[in-house]
Amino acid sequence: MSANAPSATPSPSPFGTALPQWWVHGADRAGDMMSLPWKAFWDAGIASQKVYTEALNRELELLRATQQRFGKSCQDIAACRKPQDMMTIQSSLLSEMCEVASAQAKVASETVEQLRGCYTAAAQEAVEARKA
Repeated sequence: MSANAPSATPSPSPFGTALPQWWVHGADRAGDMMSLPWKAFWDAGIASQKVYTEALNRELELLRATQQRFGKSCQDIAACRKPQDMMTIQSSLLSEMCEVASAQAKVASETVEQLRGCYTAAAQEAVEARKA
């Protein structure tokens, strides 16, 4: 064996032997792992993905509708002939922007509330499982 060849025995892991064994045999022990209080957080993570998906879908619907309304307002501005019409369209456009901002804030608020509910329930389940 040459002096530059790597040794046959691997160097010990700085994390000890538990991490590599769990990594290799984790699939066999997944049931054990999920019986711990972590299962509540795993379930909360799954639920939060659904919450984010629903929020994203609502946000996209809102943006599509907004894009159509803004497009119409831009066409109206281009077709303006009188200063009074321009002021009316600009105020309408500003009103639409405020409505959109309000709707986005509502979506964000509802999303935060749903996420808080998911993780609050998970934390309570984890505490109860830890006590048992």
